[in-house]
Amino acid sequence: MVLQWGAMGKGGRGLGPSDTDAQREARARKERERAYGLQIELQAMREGGSNAKNNAKVTAPPPPPPSQQILLARERRQKALVYAREIEEQKRQRQRQLQVRLDAEAHERAKNEADACEGSVSSSKVSPREYKLMNMLLIHEQNKMAVENIRKIYESGS
Repeated sequence: MVLQWGAMGKGGRGLGPSDTDAQREARARKERERAYGLQIELQAMREGGSNAKNNAKVTAPPPPPPSQQILLARERRQKALVYAREIEEQKRQRQRQLQVRLDAEAHERAKNEADACEGSVSSSKVSPREYKLMNMLLIHEQNKMAVENIRKIYESGS
């Protein structure tokens, strides 16, 4: 009877009866870690020259990247939020400009009414310019509410 070393019982790296699944997994894990360390060293040598091998730090592998769909969804959400903020800021600027113009026109109209004796327009009538500005203000408020709703949708992740 001829016995081969490592084929049975202890010893060797063969798949004998003494090899358990845990031992095989441990060996495979060590091999992967060693291969990863070599990859890091090679990358460091490429980036930093020949002395980089001695300076390379072996760290744990980075966590696996999220799936591409998650990344794309996150990117779209971020872009939508940025876009909504930009629109809102533009609308705020327009609102401030509109308010300044309305105040200036009201001041001018009050000054003209005080200066004019007869032929002044009654305050109950609205000029076409005022009507247009009020419509612009109404549309602005509606757009502002729409932007706010869009932001809430994207922040909630729906």
